Formats: sequence, C-alpha cells, structure tokens
Amino acid sequence: MTGPEGLFYDCLIGTEFAGRRTDSGERVCGFSISRCIATSVDVREDLITPIPENWSMEDAVTIVTTYCTVWYGLIERAQMQKSIKFYFDESFQILINIFLN
Repeated sequence: MTGPEGLFYDCLIGTEFAGRRTDSGERVCGFSISRCIATSVDVREDLITPIPENWSMEDAVTIVTTYCTVWYGLIERAQMQKSIKFYFDESFQILINIFLN
C-alpha cells in the first residue's frame, strides 16, 4: 500500500498499551494499530481487557501481541482444539505457560 495509509501497515510499532480507563480508573491493556506511542489512546471497547490484579502494567503490556500471535498460530492456523494432542518440546514451554496463565 502506498500513500499515507501505508504508514499504518508498513510501520507496526506502538501497537500495545497498558493504563487506566479515564471513565472508571480500571487498569486495562489492549492494542490499536500504530497509535499507542502516546500519553493517551482512544480505542474500541473490544480491543481492551482488564489487567489481572497480580500483574503489573509492565507485565500486561508485553502479553497482548504475544497472546494474539500464539492464538493465531495454534488456534487459527494449526486448528488446535481440546480434543487434539500436540507434542511440544521444552523450547515451547512459554506457549504452555501462556495457556496455563
């Protein structure tokens, strides 16, 4: 894609955020394509999720893209389901930890 629109696709930095909602003060994290290098973001409601109490905001902001990548790879591409068994060696321990937590 060329032109100004290409900026949203060619440079995918600043996709994740963690912070507090302005309306409730709730701790949330989420993503928005190339808009999160900012002091505030305006994001669709379905692109945010509450941060668990035992996570710091620093922890939360690292999870969003990782979770989406794992979900896409295992659920969408590999079509993983509860009834299907996959073998993972120890190099994939991070994937297991993500699904357990």
